[in-house]
Amino acid sequence: MMAEDPNFFLLRYDTDGQTGAPYSLDGFLSTECGKTKENTDQWMYKSPNQRGAVDYADRIYFHLRRKQKLPDFYPGAEGFLVSPALHQIFQDCAPDHFRSTPVTVKHKQATETVGELCLVEFTTELPCLDIDTLKARPPEPSRAGGTRFQDNGQVKSCDHLVLQSDLPRLFHANDLPYVPRPLFVAAEVKDLLEQADLVGLYFVPVDELMVLDLRYDPYLGFMRSPSYIQDLELRADWPEITPGMTIYDPMTRENTIWKG
Repeated sequence: MMAEDPNFFLLRYDTDGQTGAPYSLDGFLSTECGKTKENTDQWMYKSPNQRGAVDYADRIYFHLRRKQKLPDFYPGAEGFLVSPALHQIFQDCAPDHFRSTPVTVKHKQATETVGELCLVEFTTELPCLDIDTLKARPPEPSRAGGTRFQDNGQVKSCDHLVLQSDLPRLFHANDLPYVPRPLFVAAEVKDLLEQADLVGLYFVPVDELMVLDLRYDPYLGFMRSPSYIQDLELRADWPEITPGMTIYDPMTRENTIWKG
């Protein structure tokens, strides 16, 4: 059985500033209170290991390069920066699915404390797609180029996501390739978040999402890319994807003919 799609939402950062959030946080994390070296343009504390290897000390420091309004939700390379209010909602909805570390936010000179956040990393990830239903659906080449799968069974493209039944009301998915930090919330959790009047949250209904392995440039046309999630609204102005059209492959730097 599949979940009722409109009852789940992908939680994204509000880069459009509709909630008053900055486009991005200009700063970086470190485990040192007085750290001033600007060694990265990314906000994440850089460790020598791979994902999940953040130095989970008793406290981490976020150094802002300039004054900015702190959002309640901000995704990054190793997890999410969240406010204490959002952290409490996460704790109420999925207490055993993540770990967190307090983050003290300071200006770059480390002379003024701006606020407090938490660094959250989800330690439990779940498969969420209803693969049987996706395989049974007829293709819609005018949208995502049809429902197609990789050799390992993961979705390569589909016109919109179809979720499994009995998913928890807040979960981190692990079966959406090349999708950064896919965090989904049920409608009841979305209501809680909206009632809390939090800054930086943007909700996309699952039935308005698609997985694509093509990108469109108005000057270069269609190009192949790793599979990624996109809103239908952002896809609306693309030309129709049809068999026989020319697709550029950046890896081989050659044009190929789209066969569907």
